[in-house]
Amino acid sequence: MRQIIKNLLHILLVLVPMGSIIDAQAQQPDECNEAVSQRKDTWFQQLRQANFNINDNRIQYPKFLDFCRKVYNWGDRVFNSYDTTYVRGTGHNWKVYLHSHNWHQTYAYKFRGKPLVLSTDLNSDIGLNLNFMAVGIGYTWNINKLISGNNNDNKTFSISFTCARFYAEFVSTKSEGDTYIRYAGNTDLADYTNHRIDKRNHISKMFNLYYFFNNRKFSHAAAYCYSKYQLRSCGSWIAGISLENHKIEMDFSKIISQNDIVNSDISVIKYHKYNHMDFTLSGGYSYNLAMPHNWLYNITILPTLGYKHTEIYEDNRIPSDNGEHSLSLNCHSKMSLTYNHKSLFASAVLRVDGGYYFANGYTFVNSMENGSIIIGFRF
Repeated sequence: MRQIIKNLLHILLVLVPMGSIIDAQAQQPDECNEAVSQRKDTWFQQLRQANFNINDNRIQYPKFLDFCRKVYNWGDRVFNSYDTTYVRGTGHNWKVYLHSHNWHQTYAYKFRGKPLVLSTDLNSDIGLNLNFMAVGIGYTWNINKLISGNNNDNKTFSISFTCARFYAEFVSTKSEGDTYIRYAGNTDLADYTNHRIDKRNHISKMFNLYYFFNNRKFSHAAAYCYSKYQLRSCGSWIAGISLENHKIEMDFSKIISQNDIVNSDISVIKYHKYNHMDFTLSGGYSYNLAMPHNWLYNITILPTLGYKHTEIYEDNRIPSDNGEHSLSLNCHSKMSLTYNHKSLFASAVLRVDGGYYFANGYTFVNSMENGSIIIGFRF
């Protein structure tokens, strides 16, 4: 009997490891498949599966990307922290919105005390913006030709970066088409109100960088980037820099020649092309008014002061010197009314950007006035 028990124990000791091996071999294909599946998922696929939460600990980044993530988190802590009793995040990284962009361009001259004001009709664009975290990209197309058949065209590209402490934007616009004489005072063009001039082209590039002094309690992004909620009313002083380049081409030659305007002060500008670059410092104030039922109103005024370099091409002639140097006086102002409902938002935005040029014998002012209706959602 003792020998039989010893033999059974020996058999059990042999079978148990073999059973473990068999179980391990039986499970090995599934485990291998899972490992292979994990190897097939790239870091971007893992990021997408984590709903683009960059700090999900299941994502296996390459070393350099993981370093970039850590740098971003450091910057987020330093530059993007708020007093949560005033500002709260939306909980979403992505935003997409459509906007109806309606604009009006004004140009005003003053020759030896005689005014001349020109402007376009009200024009309509449609645009699309896509934002991920702090970065936003937008583009607009003119739809006037589809709606009214007029000869205006406008294209705008923008890219922006926003955080609690500062906001940066680059906006490039190309506009051309019908422009009309609206007021000519006591000049020889006084009888030609609402007549169209032959040509207008306007290409502008603008870079703005703003710093918000009250960045713990005030959120610019709540009013214009829709990535934060302003819970309590608050304002902030703003300081920044602006770089602007405007190329404006105006052709009066056809209307002047058709109406035999020879000796007028206006006749000296048969063809004018401005190419001016502005380097300015800006300073102003912005205020967010938090209202009941998820409404937010903002108003921002930013005058600028700096240096302007201008080249003027008169009668299609290349300037003979290196251009003129003068004081730059510009102004950027905007206001918005925003409504938030869970992941949805809607906003109405008005914006005016104006620039002034002073020269011997005349003054030139140009401004862009635009209004937008925005509808979008966060995800």
